[in-house]
Amino acid sequence: MLNVDWYQPFRHSPYSVGVIYMVLLNLPRAIRHKKENTFVVGIIPGPCEPSLSINSYLRPLVDELEVLWHHGICLPSAGSPSISHRYRCALVAVVCDIPASRKVGGFLAHSAKKGCNKCYVTFESVVGTDIKHDRRSFLNVGDTRQDHTHRQHVQSILSVHTRQEREKLESEFGVRYTELLRLPYYQPVQFLPIDPMHNLFLGTARHFLKNIWLDEETPLLSKAALATVQKRGKFTIFYTIEYVGVVHGTSLCWQLCSGIMAII
Repeated sequence: MLNVDWYQPFRHSPYSVGVIYMVLLNLPRAIRHKKENTFVVGIIPGPCEPSLSINSYLRPLVDELEVLWHHGICLPSAGSPSISHRYRCALVAVVCDIPASRKVGGFLAHSAKKGCNKCYVTFESVVGTDIKHDRRSFLNVGDTRQDHTHRQHVQSILSVHTRQEREKLESEFGVRYTELLRLPYYQPVQFLPIDPMHNLFLGTARHFLKNIWLDEETPLLSKAALATVQKRGKFTIFYTIEYVGVVHGTSLCWQLCSGIMAII
């Protein structure tokens, strides 16, 4: 699992440094995020975050992930220290906050007109107001994004020859190129889960629902609209990322990466 985040190493300073780090999902959740089991694969120097993408920092990582996928690496194991086994690795999840996930996963920022990485909803401006991107558009969600369509859109973007044409197509599709697309198994829509830390554990979703969408004085959603959201969202079962990467016969990741010894 790949994580990317930025932090400020100095007090009273806007200087921001990015860290690219990974964890091995074969390990139990209780220990996989411990410091000794987390490995840093890249540092993004400051003073500011890259504005659009971090492809130049992802490129050497993807080079190694390609080798680990196609050829693997031979290592002895604790059970048979004298015999080497071939291990192959696959990246199955990119877990970041929303701004970082767009830069890593190959999507436009959440402030774009097509800023959702799960569907093609368009956030239009509201005439006569200061609202540039009306989030109530989610009530009229169109088609959901598909991984193969995402790759087709990126190929269309890469085929044009001018910056203006590229930016026009990026705005139209809501996607842009990422080095992760070099991985043949990478699924840009499926491998980019909704950020659980901010949306669940820190209460961002609760704040939006209670204080903005259902505000007592000026609610953005009526009770009928809320019922529609509830019905479409099917919020009856929520699966956490705890079980992603568990290697057993019925695991989704095992079906995707048959024969893979390590899942990251």
